[in-house]
Amino acid sequence: AIFIPHSIPHFTSLPSCSEKATMAAGAEQMVSYIGGGAVAVGMCLHGLSLLRGNANVNTMASLLGGCVCLVFSLLALSKGSNLFVWHPIFMSTGAIYFTVAAIDTVKRRNAAADVKDRKSMVQLHWFLMDAAAVCMGVGIWAIYTKKQQPLAKHFTTIHSWVGLGALAMFSLNLIGGASTALGPVLQGRGLKYIPANLAGK
Repeated sequence: AIFIPHSIPHFTSLPSCSEKATMAAGAEQMVSYIGGGAVAVGMCLHGLSLLRGNANVNTMASLLGGCVCLVFSLLALSKGSNLFVWHPIFMSTGAIYFTVAAIDTVKRRNAAADVKDRKSMVQLHWFLMDAAAVCMGVGIWAIYTKKQQPLAKHFTTIHSWVGLGALAMFSLNLIGGASTALGPVLQGRGLKYIPANLAGK
C-alpha cells in the first residue's frame, strides 16, 4: 500500500505581521541614514559651489528648489516617519534640488577667471549629480520596500512609468558625463588626458 499524507509540511512560511513591521523599521532606518547622508553631503557641495560666486538666475532657481524641498520635507515628516514618506522626500531632493544645483554649477564655471576654479566647478557638478543619483536611488528603494510585492506588481500606474522613464533619462545623462570624464582614463592614457573642456580650460 502507498501512504499518501493528508498534508505536506511547508518548510517556508510567509513573514508574520510583527516580522514585517520589524523589517520595515530596519529598512526605514537604513533609508533615512543613507538618504540623509546623501542630502548632507549634497548641501555641503552646493555650499562650496555658492562660495565660488558668479550667481545668476540658475543659482536662484537651485536655491528656490532647495527651499521648496526643505519645506516639503518638514511638512511630510510632521505627519510621521515611514518608508512612504521618505520616497517623495528623497526623489524631490534629488531631482529638484541637487540636479538643478549641479546644472547651475557647471554653467557658472565659464565665469571663473582661474583655471583651477573652473576645474573645481566641474568636479562639484559631478559630485552633485552623484548625490542626486543616491537620493533618488534611496527613494526608489523606500517605496519598493514599503510595498513588499514582486517586481511585476510595482509598475502598474502612469506615475510609476513616467518616473521610471525620467530615471532612465537621468541615468543615461549620468553615464554620458562619466564616459566623457573617464574615457581617456579607461583607455589607459592617464588623468592628464581628460578633455580640456572638462577641466574648464
